[in-house]
Amino acid sequence: MKNTINLANRKNRINRINRINLVNLNLQRKKSWGGLIGGGLRRWDEMPPELLLQIFCRVPIRFLFIFIVHVCKSWRSSVFDFIFPSNGILDLKRMDTLSNGRSQRYLDFVQILLDERPKTLWHTITLPRYFILKEHAVIYIAQRSPCVRILDVETVGQFSSVQKALPYWRHLEKFTCQISRREISSFASELGYYCMNISYLGLVGVIGVKQASAIVKTLPNLTCLSLEKCALSVDALLILDGHEKIAEVNLEHTLIVDEQFLECFGASVFNKTWPTIYLRTTAKKWTEEICKKVSGAKKYFRCREKLCPECSWAYSL
Repeated sequence: MKNTINLANRKNRINRINRINLVNLNLQRKKSWGGLIGGGLRRWDEMPPELLLQIFCRVPIRFLFIFIVHVCKSWRSSVFDFIFPSNGILDLKRMDTLSNGRSQRYLDFVQILLDERPKTLWHTITLPRYFILKEHAVIYIAQRSPCVRILDVETVGQFSSVQKALPYWRHLEKFTCQISRREISSFASELGYYCMNISYLGLVGVIGVKQASAIVKTLPNLTCLSLEKCALSVDALLILDGHEKIAEVNLEHTLIVDEQFLECFGASVFNKTWPTIYLRTTAKKWTEEICKKVSGAKKYFRCREKLCPECSWAYSL
């Protein structure tokens, strides 16, 4: 009986010694290798950002903003830098390539980005072309990017939400959008009221006398106007030509017609539902009918009209 007790005590002492030796061995390894404190081995959240970017470029984009962004703060910051490599530019056109479910997850990711980065960081925002953001999402983005100077809206469906977010973007200097004819006048008025620093305006749509008059009246500080791929009446062009500060006007692929023909255009100028088919009229050539009417004080950029592959069809019956 006594021998049995001694044998048990001996085994317990051996086990304790083994545990102590194992602890000491781990401590020695930590001291020699650095362990989790520093040196040869590092914590996951201490990985160099350059190495993380190399890893992330080999991972499907959806995994980044759905899973990896939630690992730790350093990984989240690296995901932000990978998806938005240009500092201060919030380009949301990637949402056009995602399904509806993933687009919503991407919006959640953008919300985290906007909450963590300083509001003064953002200077340029590009909204999606095909995915229509809801009004509250656009306003949320505007509230967290009050210093934006450049805004690009590529779809008519997004315009009403952007119009309600203008009070938060008072520092806008350059604005580009696709817009319907009936909204131009009210939009120009609000843009001139909230964004007094606007110097560049790019519009894609149908512009007549009423719209041109609203632009000249409410946006007196414009220096550059882009009407690329617009339908523009001759009278509207002459009104815009009278703007005192506009120095450059981009009329590339713009079709200039008489005012009464503007109603023939649909939402897209280049859908070829065009008066050459129904009303037997063509776009007016710059050299023949327009050049003598403008003042000549502004610089106009134009395509080659009849020789242009994109809009030559509008100059021949």
